[in-house]
Amino acid sequence: MTRVSGHAFPAAARSFVRALWGVDVIVSPLPESNELTRRRPRFIGSRLWLPESPLLGVPGSSCDYPLAAAAHVAAHLVFGGSRFLVGSLKPTQVAITSVLEDARVELLAAERYPGLARLWAPFHEARSGGAKTSGALLARLARALHDQAYDDDDGWVAEARRAFFANRRAWHDPSFVRTLGGRLGNDLGQMRVQFNARDYVVQPAYRDDNVGLWQFEQTSAPNDSAPELEGARAPAQNSRDNHARSDDSARPCAARPSQAHEPPLPTRVAEAAVPETPIRYPEWDYVICRERPAFASLWQKSAPEGDVIGLDAALAERVPAQRRL
Repeated sequence: MTRVSGHAFPAAARSFVRALWGVDVIVSPLPESNELTRRRPRFIGSRLWLPESPLLGVPGSSCDYPLAAAAHVAAHLVFGGSRFLVGSLKPTQVAITSVLEDARVELLAAERYPGLARLWAPFHEARSGGAKTSGALLARLARALHDQAYDDDDGWVAEARRAFFANRRAWHDPSFVRTLGGRLGNDLGQMRVQFNARDYVVQPAYRDDNVGLWQFEQTSAPNDSAPELEGARAPAQNSRDNHARSDDSARPCAARPSQAHEPPLPTRVAEAAVPETPIRYPEWDYVICRERPAFASLWQKSAPEGDVIGLDAALAERVPAQRRL
């Protein structure tokens, strides 16, 4: 495995993903933070942010780490589905579902490229035993789903692994992990294991912070259904957090620009000019370093017919481009 460090990591991660799956991603450095141990990769669509400097206490963070993180995100892009709706799920159910989804896409990716499992393996450091906190149990579950030779003495972890592998045929359906995650979350709640979404850190460290997996509601939600994972607030928590909060610690950027530079919300398009109902998509705002829910609008219209013969002839001359299409 080629080792990567320093300023070369964005190009190396991008090339690695392209070589694996033929998928193009945009890789950028994750904004610096004072909490080095809490930083995790983040992806939204085909945009990927990776920590540029080594993570404290993470083996290989400046070498194989960028490739492990990029390969994990690529697995989401290739084998993932639409972003999950939070709905009535509690933060603990969101976290468990995310662990299950991480395992699902990784196992499908490793079926194609077994070397990916060996790339990810050194980052799984969870051990059986010790205090049964929610964070520790989720880390142990992540390892149990990654390494079938790993033996864990906790009944909840063992049952979660059994239920996950008993439904091997359902792995190609992302809704499977959402259903299982909801049930396992209820079981964990009955064990009186407390879960604090504000302090939760995804393990192992090469995995993303789960923001790219979930579609948060635009309206305000109660505290028990609006998760806050890895310090990233759900966009719907309240409007002040999205647009007008001045607390620098509430955002991942190193410095917060003045609101005078914040891009205005899109103007309403006249219904007479565009009668179709638009499809709303979230969009990452690089100025305020937040995802704006339902920010971009897409109007679907029929495309005019073109010269099919000319297109086929052009594609025949460009076989690599045809394969990508």
